[in-house]
Amino acid sequence: MDGFLFFQPVLLFSLMDRFFLYILFSGKLNRFYTGVTTLELEERLENHLLKKYRKLNFTQKADDWTIFHFLECDNFSLARKIELHIKRLKSIPPIIITPHICSPF
Repeated sequence: MDGFLFFQPVLLFSLMDRFFLYILFSGKLNRFYTGVTTLELEERLENHLLKKYRKLNFTQKADDWTIFHFLECDNFSLARKIELHIKRLKSIPPIIITPHICSPF
């Protein structure tokens, strides 16, 4: 087939990847950071603490980030939609801050 270019599709994620929406908290800044990852959460947190991400990343401003909350999602699209929804709120919803409200006891 002359004249046609065939491109091999590139998968950004393997079918076995797990997708996490995570919320970090810094006591020094008294601020939250929301993100999405396919890494194990401890590895992702360590990368933030070691400042492995771009220089202007918000997490560079503190060195005391902790995992505040996380959700495992079925796919990247869902995790990203939840992340963007939380970021549009400009603050972490009270339901996440007080998870005992959801408890039947």
